[in-house]
Amino acid sequence: MKPYPFTPEQLAWLIDLETTDEPQTQGSLHRLVSTIERPAGYCPLGRAAVVLGLKESPCSHDEYLGSFHGSSAQLFPFRLLHLRGSSGELRQAVRDPDTGEHWETLAEINDEMGWTFKEIAAYIRAHPWNVFIDPAGKHDADCPHAEPRAVQACNCGFYKRDFSK
Repeated sequence: MKPYPFTPEQLAWLIDLETTDEPQTQGSLHRLVSTIERPAGYCPLGRAAVVLGLKESPCSHDEYLGSFHGSSAQLFPFRLLHLRGSSGELRQAVRDPDTGEHWETLAEINDEMGWTFKEIAAYIRAHPWNVFIDPAGKHDADCPHAEPRAVQACNCGFYKRDFSK
């Protein structure tokens, strides 16, 4: 397999995950206040928003969670990372060796498996084709659509999948 051609944005995100001192949380891009169940901090996709220079929207803050501009609109700015979906969908699920469960997104690897930022970055570096689409826009030949857009039955874009259909 050819080496994955990381983009500058992808490399900046990976370096951030490998070096940040920010605390890590689950279930939110940025949790402002610790709760009984979750600590304050960022999830890996929240760190991506920081690296991409997205500003948190003061209108969407509640007392517990911060929201980045665009995050409620299916994280469209994440397009620069060439992710397979807004939750970091994976081409092939990752099996949890402890439970045997299979997780299909970076969000689940963070939230359910409890991997650290560094572990997630190491996984992405080792398996970039499982995390990113081809930055040249070829979608790894698994999608007939030339441009990332919300269309029925297209799971390669940067939009949340609609499983209700």
